[in-house]
Amino acid sequence: MSDQARSLRELVRRLQDEPRAPAGAGSGRVIVVVSGKGGVGKTVIAVNLGVVLARGRRVAVFDADFGLANADIVLGREPTSRLEELITWGRAWHPPDLPFQLVGGGSGNHRLHNLGEEELAKLSGALGNLQARVELTLVDAGAGLHRAVTAMMAVADELILVTTPEPAALTDAYATLKAVARHNRSALVWMVCNRARSAGEGTRVLQRLHRVCRHYLALSPVPLGWVEEDPQLHAAILQQKPVVESYPATASARCLQAIAERLTAATLVVPSDLAALVEHARRSC
Repeated sequence: MSDQARSLRELVRRLQDEPRAPAGAGSGRVIVVVSGKGGVGKTVIAVNLGVVLARGRRVAVFDADFGLANADIVLGREPTSRLEELITWGRAWHPPDLPFQLVGGGSGNHRLHNLGEEELAKLSGALGNLQARVELTLVDAGAGLHRAVTAMMAVADELILVTTPEPAALTDAYATLKAVARHNRSALVWMVCNRARSAGEGTRVLQRLHRVCRHYLALSPVPLGWVEEDPQLHAAILQQKPVVESYPATASARCLQAIAERLTAATLVVPSDLAALVEHARRSC
């Protein structure tokens, strides 16, 4: 915990010393959540963080998996908006007046891979409306390193990489960080270790990944926290409810609350352009 706090303080001091371009008026912060392999809990982390962060601020979770979107399934709620609405209405679409909103992606919807110029223009306008309405958007990108995901990595200002202590997950997490080093060295990369058997294991995993990246990639991803292995988290997933709401006193919920607090402690990153980020990813599909 002390090592993570020290890293975060050093990061904030560095950001304060660096000249930053001004963010656009009304533009909310955008963070892209990625993972190497699938099944590490990326969507669960994104959804639960969104729910926690919406306590006191306006937050959107944007399911940017254009093929197999499932954030609404994990959340157990109907999306407050769907991509089809944004594409249909464009700038005439206005986000709902809610502290937390979920923009559902497309599951098996081939239309999202074949948008014309007019539809792209409408999507861009609608996403601009969304970003202007909320303070933070968590973009739940697809798993793996296909072109749409690497395209998002290339234009994002902030990323959260989710991994687990399993060797296969760590190998794929390192491959993901190699892609970040190749496509977007200027991005601020946070790391979360899911399913850690203890705080010590979570810390060791993130520190080891950090050291390897600094040595071999000259990249310094920042440990953001870990989520402890917790049967109540699995119960919440089966119930299709956020663990931070259904079992707020459990170990995993407390870990997610701590991660959210650390994430909001560093608010100096220039927001990404959400519309440009999504269009860039869609064109790379």
